[in-house]
Amino acid sequence: LGQHAGKAGDSAKILREPTVRSRKRPEKPSIRDAFVIVRNETRAPDIEQVAKLAGTTVEAVTEELLASKAIYRTPGDGFEVADVYLSGNVRRKLREAQAALEQGEDMQASIDALSKVMPKDIPYFQIEAKMGATWIDPQVYRDFIASLLGVGGIATTDVRYSGGYWKVRFSDRSLNRRPEAEATWGMREYAFDKLLNAAMNNLTVKIMTKDADGNDVVDTEANKEAAEKIMKIREEFTSWVWKDAERRVALEHSYNEVMNAVAIPQFDGSFLEFPGMALKRGDDPFSLRSHQVNAIWRGIANQRGLYAHEVGTGKTYTM
Repeated sequence: LGQHAGKAGDSAKILREPTVRSRKRPEKPSIRDAFVIVRNETRAPDIEQVAKLAGTTVEAVTEELLASKAIYRTPGDGFEVADVYLSGNVRRKLREAQAALEQGEDMQASIDALSKVMPKDIPYFQIEAKMGATWIDPQVYRDFIASLLGVGGIATTDVRYSGGYWKVRFSDRSLNRRPEAEATWGMREYAFDKLLNAAMNNLTVKIMTKDADGNDVVDTEANKEAAEKIMKIREEFTSWVWKDAERRVALEHSYNEVMNAVAIPQFDGSFLEFPGMALKRGDDPFSLRSHQVNAIWRGIANQRGLYAHEVGTGKTYTM
């Protein structure tokens, strides 16, 4: 049975005292206690389950949890816990909440909370707009190509992002023979819309030619010129894109909507009880630290996790 205080024959600690945390289940829990109990058991608490456990109505549970900001309303008469709702793509959530408000749903508290966690807009002069960036509207690229060719709006220029690549094609093939396409920004040996494809996708091109014996060989000089033209086009784009005031405002808005829309979750796992976890480590009392508890709840809420804590901070216990 083990030893105790150095005396053989004494019973082991597991037979004398509790060694793991018991599951605490109050007989008559309050609404908040019931909410904590349910959150210990599931990632997305069910309001009806909380009401059943607290012995009250769904309406009473909803009212108290909304008042305490433990949950927030979502469009379509739904609810979501605060640390989940006030994180992720909050710009999208705010748009959806505002649309729901316009439809008569009670979303003002959710809108106010989302507004408080909204990332601060990044001004245009701190934004790097590289050619091929997917947050830039295809029409901007069409306008840029038109400026390179020295023509007005080009309805015959097809620019689209599909399958992970930008695709540029002139349905009016004569655009490839303009002086700007064959000399200023491009070259005769390679179609200009194909060169734009390479520039937007940051790719190199491979131009072949025939040797004296009629064999296909790499045209080194042409490839070098193509690379220089691609670099020239990309550099011109970074300069051109911010020159127009109206376009500058639109691009700043687009960047923040797409690339600056995520609020970092603030996970609070203080409500977790960890039934079954050891009470002691050796002879010393054992409890997890707050950062470990929060990391555990983050893993539960996200269904995945990366615990990149520093050495000695308890990653093993967290996992």
